[in-house]
Amino acid sequence: MGLAAGGLLLVLLTGCRTLTPAPTPASPAAPWPVPEELQAEVASVVAQVGAGRRDGAAAPPAVGIDTGRAYALPELIDIAQRNNPQTRVAWEAARQAAQAVGEAEATLLPRLAATVVGGYQRVSTPIQLPLGGTRTLSADVQGVMPVLSLEWLLFDFGERDAAVRAARHLTTVANVEFNQVHQQLVFDVSQAYHAAVAAAEKRRTAARAVAATRQILAAAETGQARGVGTRVEVAQARQQLAQAQLSLTNAQGEADTAHVALNAALGLPQAIRLRLASPGPLPAASARSLDQVIDAALAKRPDIIAAVAELRAAQAGVDLAQAAFMPKVGVVGSLAVDDNQFRLNNSGTLGTPLEQTGVLVGMTLPLSDGGLRRSRRRSAYARVRAAQAEVAAVRDAAAREIAAAYTALRTALAAQRSARSLVAASRITVDAARKGLDVGLGTLTEAVAAEKALMDAEEVLAVTRRDAFDAATNLAFVTAALR
Repeated sequence: MGLAAGGLLLVLLTGCRTLTPAPTPASPAAPWPVPEELQAEVASVVAQVGAGRRDGAAAPPAVGIDTGRAYALPELIDIAQRNNPQTRVAWEAARQAAQAVGEAEATLLPRLAATVVGGYQRVSTPIQLPLGGTRTLSADVQGVMPVLSLEWLLFDFGERDAAVRAARHLTTVANVEFNQVHQQLVFDVSQAYHAAVAAAEKRRTAARAVAATRQILAAAETGQARGVGTRVEVAQARQQLAQAQLSLTNAQGEADTAHVALNAALGLPQAIRLRLASPGPLPAASARSLDQVIDAALAKRPDIIAAVAELRAAQAGVDLAQAAFMPKVGVVGSLAVDDNQFRLNNSGTLGTPLEQTGVLVGMTLPLSDGGLRRSRRRSAYARVRAAQAEVAAVRDAAAREIAAAYTALRTALAAQRSARSLVAASRITVDAARKGLDVGLGTLTEAVAAEKALMDAEEVLAVTRRDAFDAATNLAFVTAALR
């Protein structure tokens, strides 16, 4: 006994570890210094996850990119859906939710287990004989006992069914959140695409303005050389050229920034420069009334579907909490074989295998748990009330978003029509100013002002066109029409 206890104590002592507290900031006045080993671990993980996705030409993107072709918006959306990591994150979350349904359904089936227990034991007992002194009686016992057991909960008054329903509703939440990630991705790519197209159009407008201003400057310098122009007109033309060059520089920077945002939305390395196809004709305003648009969109909105699924899961949670007050009926069965063999000293082996079979039916009725079940039931009802309020809040917020997007689209389309008229009028003015300058009926100042007005009008046209596409995309997004 002493030897066994000493061995157990030795095992416990050798298995002990020195417990160290978790690191915390030393004081509220200074940030926590990140340990170097943690930094190294983070750098290693980031390098593994980001392999093949770094900037530069060394690693190709996850999908094939042809920089020699012009990509339309649907093709860019397809690239983003296959290449953006957010879609995989949401997909894995949906799969985890589906696994939770399988775990809940598994409780409806019986549990079958096989157990095997075996061992050997020697017991030595000293015996005092009247004439022969002391002798030792040794008993050697060895045996194997396989056991096959079955447990099956037959009736629980809907507790497991409620758990399955709750898990299914939460799976619906994960699935619509996955859809929402895709819709958000389509929205982000669409906005980035239209911003890049508008920036490219503004850059072309600025480049055309620079070329036109150079022509005006050349005309002013020629007029001065012939004695029909003044130094003031030449200075004005040079000033306008410098302003146009500055606008071109700003437009180039805006175009570069727009491509950075587009590549980020697509999940592509920044070194790739995509050519973009024209977005095509402008969208048309909806022919339906605002109330009709709202009514048709509410049942499709992922956030409303998720809120309703959360409400159904909360209602299933009430049934789950209520079933805890009811009895449970189950059956337990087992089949065991006890094959024990023993011998005394040097005698022969003795023992006969024993078979044990049993089936039991039992019922459990919880009587008192200190109010735990009542507290859980009250919490379940509170979750239902909160979920009902959430459905109403999400519905109202969705209606406001749809109304704002509906109005914004109509306003943007009206602004775009006005911008087209402004550009058309500005072009007529530029043509008249140039012809007047050629025949000596106009002034250089008028020509410079007309070119400046045309450049401003064309920039406004590019911006309003982008705003119209953005407004149409936003309306499709808030009405869950993006695919």
